Amino acid sequence: LHGRLTGELAARILKGEKPQDVPVTRDESIRFLFDHRQLRRWSIPLSAMPPDSQILNREISVYDQYLPYAWVVLAFIGVQGAIIVALLLSIRQRKSAAAQIRAQAGELTQINRELERANQSLLLEAGERRRTERELAESQQRLRIAASAAKAGIWEYNLVTGEVYRDATLKRILGYAPEELPDRSVNQNQHLHPDDIELVHSKFRELIAKGGTVDLQHRVVTAQGRIRWVHVAATLVPNASGAPELIVGTSIEITDRIRTEEQLRLTAQRLELALRAARTGVWTWTAADQQIELDPAACR
Repeated sequence: LHGRLTGELAARILKGEKPQDVPVTRDESIRFLFDHRQLRRWSIPLSAMPPDSQILNREISVYDQYLPYAWVVLAFIGVQGAIIVALLLSIRQRKSAAAQIRAQAGELTQINRELERANQSLLLEAGERRRTERELAESQQRLRIAASAAKAGIWEYNLVTGEVYRDATLKRILGYAPEELPDRSVNQNQHLHPDDIELVHSKFRELIAKGGTVDLQHRVVTAQGRIRWVHVAATLVPNASGAPELIVGTSIEITDRIRTEEQLRLTAQRLELALRAARTGVWTWTAADQQIELDPAACR
């Protein structure tokens, strides 16, 4: 069958029909074999061949011969290019990281210098604070000694917290043993005489408004219910911003002095009444300046 078909095709070509015009006969049971040199001779394209045709004597082109190698080379070049790009990116990133590290190192150096200066300043401030605290402690100790010698109690009123500090001497004035009353409490009116509370508060309001110092005398009620007189000298202490913060003062018991003054006043009144009743005048002669003073009764 294959030979017959081949003969028929050859006969048609010999009769003058062009090979490219001869239709290709297809038969599923036939496997077609073509000579590549003849196809090229007669200018028959390979695309016109039936499917599954076998081409004989095909010449392998340089392209087909070296195509696998070309792909390998191209793949190698692509891999090399990718590696180079990755290296370039890595170098760029390293340079950028190095620049950032240098910048951060400069910032850290500057921060370290500032910290060193701050540390030095803190050390100086700490030394100055220790010296100030030592001087304050010494001053407070001298004040305690002086207050103890003068039998003066030391107290401190915090205007922010409302807390009142009392030392041992002031506790004794109020009728307490040192351990019976806390050093600090928030009840500043606890021992004020009810009739003197407004006097004390008004003096403190004046002190807070004007600053400086204040002196006053008022009564206190002891733990045993007794009434005692105290002389108070107080000073306003502002905070760092200048706002009032503390009132610091001393309290000296003057009960005996007040009683003596009251007794002298009463004695003078009684003497004056007695002299008036007896119609007796009183005169005084000062030897130093030879002056004589007469009361109204003596003048009469």
